[in-house]
Amino acid sequence: MLKDRSEVEPIPSDIPVVLLVVGFNGSGKTTSIAKMVKTAKEKVAT
Repeated sequence: MLKDRSEVEPIPSDIPVVLLVVGFNGSGKTTSIAKMVKTAKEKVAT
């Protein structure tokens, strides 16, 4: 499932990206999405 961060390839910024997040009710989908967005915004700002 999840890889070590050193193995994850960056997403190209020149194309739109669609992510499908699937899980049961109360499994933390919204929280995980918020964390991903925050991290992406921080990386764009630097």
